[in-house]
Amino acid sequence: MKVSGRSRLPKNGMKFLYVSNHKSNFDPMISYVILKEYNVPFITKMSNFKIPLGGRLMTVVGFTGINREDPLQSLEVMNKCAAFIKEDKGSIGVYPEGTRIKEKGLANFHEGVFSIALKAKCPIVVSTIRNSENIHKNFPFKTSYVNLDIVRTIYPEDYDGLNAKQISDLAKEIMEANLRRYHE
Repeated sequence: MKVSGRSRLPKNGMKFLYVSNHKSNFDPMISYVILKEYNVPFITKMSNFKIPLGGRLMTVVGFTGINREDPLQSLEVMNKCAAFIKEDKGSIGVYPEGTRIKEKGLANFHEGVFSIALKAKCPIVVSTIRNSENIHKNFPFKTSYVNLDIVRTIYPEDYDGLNAKQISDLAKEIMEANLRRYHE
């Protein structure tokens, strides 16, 4: 595991919305462990809570389930996550693509997740992860080298006057530029 950009994380215990690309089922676990001092539970689809052992672990660390087919429940989750950050309970992690992307590059973002930051008026930590998709095929006989780059933190004053779609486009642009550095 190689992590770069830790110095870009908000200081003084400031809570944030953490966004990253999504390549593997291991991504939330990797990010959660790397950011454990910041208490960053993730938003995940409901069916993940049925995974033996993993589902129980996600419940224990505070991951939040979302039903992507139910817009009202999704809105409720976004509001709950914004309150979690606003009340200084912790940060929230989310994958704006909404699912794992197996191809190179990024898929379309679900801009609604950025409403969390707008409602909480919190920083947005933009990150990329590379090579986590190799863990499944390499384990247990080969080592996988995973890179997590904390690319930039977008502070509320940086997105003042922008809507969720514009913030989503900005975050995607930042991620794409970082991934291009590695020819992905």
